Amino acid sequence: MSLYLSYPTSWKPWLNFMIFCFNGPSPPVAISFRGYPCPFNINFAARSLLPSLRSWGHLFQYVFGEDSDKMEIIKEEFTNHDRIWAVGPLLPIKATNNERGAPSSIPRDQVIEWLDSCNRDNSRRFHFIWGIEGDSQNLVPLGFEKRLAGKGLMIRGWVPQQAIMGHRAVGSYLTHCGWNSAVEGLLGGALLQAWPMQVDHFDNTNLLIDELGVAIRASEGLITVPDSNKLAQVLSEPVSADWPERVRAMKLRQVGLDAIPKGGS
Repeated sequence: MSLYLSYPTSWKPWLNFMIFCFNGPSPPVAISFRGYPCPFNINFAARSLLPSLRSWGHLFQYVFGEDSDKMEIIKEEFTNHDRIWAVGPLLPIKATNNERGAPSSIPRDQVIEWLDSCNRDNSRRFHFIWGIEGDSQNLVPLGFEKRLAGKGLMIRGWVPQQAIMGHRAVGSYLTHCGWNSAVEGLLGGALLQAWPMQVDHFDNTNLLIDELGVAIRASEGLITVPDSNKLAQVLSEPVSADWPERVRAMKLRQVGLDAIPKGGS
């Protein structure tokens, strides 16, 4: 990965954004960022990363796949020492009402109660929880939440994700594949349905699908609008079938849980 030590200035006055890429050790794609006006946060990223590279040692939240060569790549490419450790998962074992995050439109206990009702539903319908936050809340059509009655639950603001992931009514998890998000899903034993959008999401997706085999690809892209019928099929099929990715996800979940208690990795 390459970072500017200071934000570059364009020699074209009409060009008020930058394009830059970074690649992993063996990337299938180059990830580009377009249209971010100055100053974005590239200087902040540089100030954060450079001291890290000069640190005495490095800790990474990665416990899945002990035979992985990821740590060796970091040693070779970014450091001149062997003080690299994979630790974690760095998450509480149980979620509480005082979880991190901002206020939520629905208390955690009510979310769990709703999930319990889904578990008792003997119909063949698929239920879902949709978390929406920030400015995106203004995009919800008027009356949409009422039309979800009996089918879905919309949570505005912070979503108690760990509590949801750990509920037995949850079959799969549509995720952008940010690493923390993916780890929470894996610890819950959910089949990950990957929709990478930007930054490291694509590399994480390749790891989860191609190397660990615990996810399936739903879509990709930040502004992608897939065909609704095809997307519905992609999302619903793994829920009702005993997919091998789900079996591997449950095994990987146990690896993560075994690493948390005293005496674990």
